[in-house]
Amino acid sequence: MTELLEMNEAAFLHAASAANGGLTDFGGDEFREPLRVLLKSLDEEAQMLPQALFGVQQRILQLLGLRLGMADLFKKHPEILDEPIERPLIILGLQRTGTTKLQNVLACDERWHTPFMWEALFPVPFPGEQKGDPSPRIAAARQWTEMFYSAMPEAMAGHAMVADQTEEETFAVELAFRWTVPAIYGMIPSYIKWVEEHSCVPTYQDLKRTLQALQWQRGSRKPWLLKAPWHIGFLDSLLKVFPDATIVQCNRDPFESVPSNCALMYLGRRGGRPDLDKKVHGADVLAMMGREMTMHLKQRDALGAKDPTIDVPYKHIVKDSVGVARRIYAARGEAPLSTEAEQAIRDWEANNVQHKYGKWEYTAEEYGVTRENLAEAFAEYYKRKALFE
Repeated sequence: MTELLEMNEAAFLHAASAANGGLTDFGGDEFREPLRVLLKSLDEEAQMLPQALFGVQQRILQLLGLRLGMADLFKKHPEILDEPIERPLIILGLQRTGTTKLQNVLACDERWHTPFMWEALFPVPFPGEQKGDPSPRIAAARQWTEMFYSAMPEAMAGHAMVADQTEEETFAVELAFRWTVPAIYGMIPSYIKWVEEHSCVPTYQDLKRTLQALQWQRGSRKPWLLKAPWHIGFLDSLLKVFPDATIVQCNRDPFESVPSNCALMYLGRRGGRPDLDKKVHGADVLAMMGREMTMHLKQRDALGAKDPTIDVPYKHIVKDSVGVARRIYAARGEAPLSTEAEQAIRDWEANNVQHKYGKWEYTAEEYGVTRENLAEAFAEYYKRKALFE
């Protein structure tokens, strides 16, 4: 570990510029205020060990470097911003509700563009990279995942990431610093409150530009298939940027999903704060997930008949993913699932059985999650139990 940066905006912008050839255009200023709030919250609330804080600082610098690289790429190739991003299919839902499986199942159909892990981590070509040969970024993504799982080997059972396979867009969406993903690093309530109370339109504008850059590099145009549980709570901002999107919401009883996510997020937080009480942590995660689901449902209600959401129960994804795909395609007005795509789905399922990377072990009790506190936090969601039954 090298020396920690001071936890202020100026120090990070200077360090990012120095590490990226002196570039200074970060592509707008909307990220600056939430970055300041995040740094302050990490400094004053997270109570992280220095080595863990160093890792978070490096991730922030990586994101700032991506902002610099993206802005520079657009200057050199302004035609990228003319790439149409039309009718994306965006999967969301609470963590542990089948969103990962559904994305991978639908990605078996070649009608979609869907991000690979290396693209989500490194959407901008590396300096000196030969056009059409992203192998340096793939190698860097492999190195990143190896480091991640060497530090947290248990996480493989909870969420397996492979450098050259389909992955959610979460890594790319962090660019705006207006999303709740940093909650995986530690308890940062001031920052999460700020994000929940402010528009996330800049978040999705950055996502759109990232998709445009990736589509331009691929040299073909298809609808994008995206997925991230972290979209919950920010549907209004998402639809302002992607007004023709189809939303697929995966639904499951929170008693089956929330404790699992508490356990997964605890892996991220305990590295920085080994003395973190599991029940204190669980209460924080439960409250955040409950608030954001309540926000999400209110936003759906406000849309009324214009709500573009297709609801899918978790148990249907597990038992009949081909049937779920057919239902989604029919609701969206897509051409039917081809014989080849159906076989590809069945082959993927045969090669990716549940618990392939080990069984994810946890209990609700160790995180203080009960039927009673779930019923309170997810009161609005439980009123709609038919969605996940």
